[in-house]
Amino acid sequence: MGLAARARSGYGRVMRILVTGASGFVGKHVLAALPDTQSVFTLSRGSVSSRRHLPVDLVDAHSVRAAVAEVAPDCVLHLAAAAQVRPEQEAHANAVNVYGSVHVAEALWAVRPDARFVAVSTGYVLGETVGVADETAPVRPLGPYATTKAQMERVLRACSVGHELCIVRPFNHTGPGQSPSYAVAAFAQKIGAAMERSGAPALWVGDLTAVRDLSDVRDLAHLLAWMCTTVRPPPLVHACSGVGRTMGAVLHDLCSLVGLEPDAVTVHSTGRSALRRNVGRPTPLPAAARPRPTPWLETLRAVLAEQAQGIGAV
Repeated sequence: MGLAARARSGYGRVMRILVTGASGFVGKHVLAALPDTQSVFTLSRGSVSSRRHLPVDLVDAHSVRAAVAEVAPDCVLHLAAAAQVRPEQEAHANAVNVYGSVHVAEALWAVRPDARFVAVSTGYVLGETVGVADETAPVRPLGPYATTKAQMERVLRACSVGHELCIVRPFNHTGPGQSPSYAVAAFAQKIGAAMERSGAPALWVGDLTAVRDLSDVRDLAHLLAWMCTTVRPPPLVHACSGVGRTMGAVLHDLCSLVGLEPDAVTVHSTGRSALRRNVGRPTPLPAAARPRPTPWLETLRAVLAEQAQGIGAV
């Protein structure tokens, strides 16, 4: 049993976990979910309220190697990524999502060959899904973000021979702290603004016919923390609810929760998502990895409460 495995099993020294992208939406929840008994370090371009934070740009391979060597972690949870990528940003997304990921993985295994690398991908690598997609579904990414994540998976698998690599594919997730640049938080913000205006409420939104698999970010954070600290996690995990919802149904639920009669709201829906349906089948895992999921309406209440206070992650 290697040093990292002994640490995860509770033998020897406290486990050292390095979280990249810790300043992001999911990262902040992961830091709250990781056990206090572990020694947690953070690495990201953004600021993190951590005494053990390393400000590093993943594109700079030399800086990444130096930072990872300084920490010598037992496990890296790799969350850092360029998301919401426009076509003209694909080259930058490729540099961050593919090569940046390789920089971290290679730096880790250079100093700790027995360490675990948990790479966070996306359910979007599967593209259009029929029914609910499990881990055997073909990878058919649509759009630059999903394409770079699919490439990240391929390259990491190629360079991980003899090392421990775990890939997690979160499908859509929401919850407290999400930026209104994402649909659910944007809906909540628009509903709040509509309620403050006099007259019949009206909302301007995007495509409401697309079907997505939405779950609570806090459940995802719990799963990711488990992936870092358990002894033998699966090499590929789908993190999702298994429930497909149209974005129109999500908007309906939000309106109902604030006391707006959905039929009384004028909705101006524009555009059409290229990805019509993306729904996954959750990977079977022990109860410790995936406790009782947060009820859907409880998740939406948390989003509404924060948007009412003008709070949201950037």
